[in-house]
Amino acid sequence: AFDVVHTHNWAVFLEGGLAGFLAGTRVLLHTVHGPYADYAPSRLSRLKIAIRHALERRLARRFHRIVTVSDAIRGYIEKDIRIPSDRLTTVHNGIPDTNSGLTQRPERSHVTFMTVGRLAPIKNHALMLRAFHAISRVTSNIRLVIVGDGPERPALERYIREQNLDDKVTLPGFRDDIDLLLREADVFLLTSRYEGIAIAMLEAMPETIIDGKTGLLVAPDSQEALAKAMTTLADSKTLRDEMGRRGYDYFIKEFSLPTMLSRYEKLYTSKN
Repeated sequence: AFDVVHTHNWAVFLEGGLAGFLAGTRVLLHTVHGPYADYAPSRLSRLKIAIRHALERRLARRFHRIVTVSDAIRGYIEKDIRIPSDRLTTVHNGIPDTNSGLTQRPERSHVTFMTVGRLAPIKNHALMLRAFHAISRVTSNIRLVIVGDGPERPALERYIREQNLDDKVTLPGFRDDIDLLLREADVFLLTSRYEGIAIAMLEAMPETIIDGKTGLLVAPDSQEALAKAMTTLADSKTLRDEMGRRGYDYFIKEFSLPTMLSRYEKLYTSKN
């Protein structure tokens, strides 16, 4: 018999949990990384969701814990699926510490904005490009690097050509040396319409931005607000350095790989 069964994402929650329960596994854990799968807007779909949620609530009683990667997802599970809060706990995603957060940022002739992720509509790179284009008209010493690949690439490349941004915006495609690339960035951008906890964000700074302390938060889909925040950071190396140091300290405390592993180990070995 196994001591621990640890499943991930809702698609396997019922199947994996039931198998672990029938096998007499001592510790059942499930980690939720994002929202529930989309269903077609029909009466049959609503019935399927209602039945599945009812089964999930019942099976959740057999789990040691349902783990969420952010407090936002935890709240969603409590509200939408109605799994009790005493069955839930948050363990933030963690990544190895490359010490890049301690690197002194040199003075440069330009400020580099960077983002990392799949070039898909949910990431909203189009908003990022429009905001960058707006501030590039009045600020010449800025660059934008969009790392990744995906279905939105042709549209992004077309916008770059049409707006004559070829000398300011770079799309290097998929890369496996993200830690090295991020060392060349002065500001990390994330414009996703939804994220559980973005790994790319963790690699740049913490998952949850403390507004005004470790970064700047802006209203979703607001080009004006994003452009204003980008301008603020582009204009002040002191502010960028201060936020970088605070973000690194917060990362070590909450989002480093050792922290994540330690929290999971406690769940694996807990008797309650």
